[in-house]
Amino acid sequence: MGDSAGSDKQDSGDSLATVISGGALVSAGRILALGFGFLIQIVMARFLTQNAYGDVVLTLAVVNLVAMVAKLGIDDGLMRQLPEFEDDPAKTRGIVRAAFSLAVVSGLATGATLFLSAPVLAERVFDDPSVTQVLRIGAFGVPFVVVRATSVGVARGLRDARTHTYVDQIAEPFSRLLLVSALVFAGFSATGAVVGQIGAFVIAGVLALFFAWQRLPSFDVQAVSMYKTVLVFSVPLIAVQGMSVAVSQVDIYFLGYFMNSTIVGNYNIVLQLSNLFYPIVTSLGFLLPPVLARLQADGKTQEMIRTYQLLTKWIIIIAMPLLIVFIFAPAQVIELLFGERYTAGTTALRILAIGNFISVCTGNNAGALISLGRNRIVAVFVLAQLILNGVLDLALIPEFGMSGAALATVVSILFNNFLSILALYFLFGVHPVTREAFLPVAIVGALSAAGYVIVSTLGYPLPIVILLIGVLYPLIVVRLVLEPEDEELLSRFEAQTGKDLTVVRQVVKALR
Repeated sequence: MGDSAGSDKQDSGDSLATVISGGALVSAGRILALGFGFLIQIVMARFLTQNAYGDVVLTLAVVNLVAMVAKLGIDDGLMRQLPEFEDDPAKTRGIVRAAFSLAVVSGLATGATLFLSAPVLAERVFDDPSVTQVLRIGAFGVPFVVVRATSVGVARGLRDARTHTYVDQIAEPFSRLLLVSALVFAGFSATGAVVGQIGAFVIAGVLALFFAWQRLPSFDVQAVSMYKTVLVFSVPLIAVQGMSVAVSQVDIYFLGYFMNSTIVGNYNIVLQLSNLFYPIVTSLGFLLPPVLARLQADGKTQEMIRTYQLLTKWIIIIAMPLLIVFIFAPAQVIELLFGERYTAGTTALRILAIGNFISVCTGNNAGALISLGRNRIVAVFVLAQLILNGVLDLALIPEFGMSGAALATVVSILFNNFLSILALYFLFGVHPVTREAFLPVAIVGALSAAGYVIVSTLGYPLPIVILLIGVLYPLIVVRLVLEPEDEELLSRFEAQTGKDLTVVRQVVKALR
């Protein structure tokens, strides 16, 4: 029994170290991507009119939605199927061949459809015929987005994070920054901004294909036909991805219908900021789904549960400071990055920040369920979220504008996460809740409330509370959150990455 328990603990450390080491690479790339992304948004927000900026936002929303359908769910399906069949070279080769063949055909077909239907969308949906040109430009990027996603999916299924980092987080955003900035500064307005975006999609698609092809093992066997296998598992994920994209953009669509492009641009700024919580989940947990899929295939249930819990704990710890900044200094953040004219979204940012943080605290539920083979359940939950979000948008946006859209999004997000937690627990016994994970939430919440009362009473500016939490937060984490497994994880991370983290140990020792 003792040997078994020790083995489970070691396996859990190995699995989590794999996830964290991949996550560290993705996180480093994510920092660069966020920097490039914000610079792009700042360039467009400051040098385009608010109406032109809104047109760019609407165009990219449509392109993303169309590209999502074109992917056929294959990119997410690969993270389950490649780990499942990786011991059979013939089937692995068949999966890769089927994935790329289907992606190319689908990408070309949907891109052509968007190009031909652009006038109808512009006139009947957005009531703005001038959007036709930028929609048609956007259509050329669809096949490249699909090829890029499929290539990254192959690398991810093989538990490699480098392709995603090099392409999605460095090459593509850097290319977008250069191309969009050059064309906007040259005076091409919304058209130039969209051309720059699509040019970056082309570059990223070609690079992703190159890197993924290098990552593939050499096959000395004839490929087994896996088209049906790939489609049967992946096609339901179209609904998941489609509804996920729709959920992320549904507020934009309804604001575009009820309001005007200026309001759409303002709200997009708020979304850009509030969505900073999700890179924390997607970066640290990038390799979590394929790792969970492999653990399930090996029958290592306890390791699977503990890996998920430990990762969720560190996601919460990293996300908490961002919440404090958005709660106590939203106007300052918006004005600093995008200019004073966009500060009308301050209340909406606070609402979205609270909702997205709560969502982060529940972990990567959708990715976990998909990796464990429950993609249809995820589709049902996302559909329920989308319907609820749309109904609430209809009820709240006409009355409350951006704040109503934000509230609708938060309620629907929390509803989906509640359902996902129940599904993971009752189907697999997996849950993210541990005492160590939620201690910082409870303590920082109490300190924030007390700081708010004191600072408000004394008449000082609210951002002072951020300094209070910033000083105490490292002590809270070191004294109340760290577990023996975290030290073991640090050692395994050093072994996998070759990095010396003695400085981290010294800081922790000093704070204790």
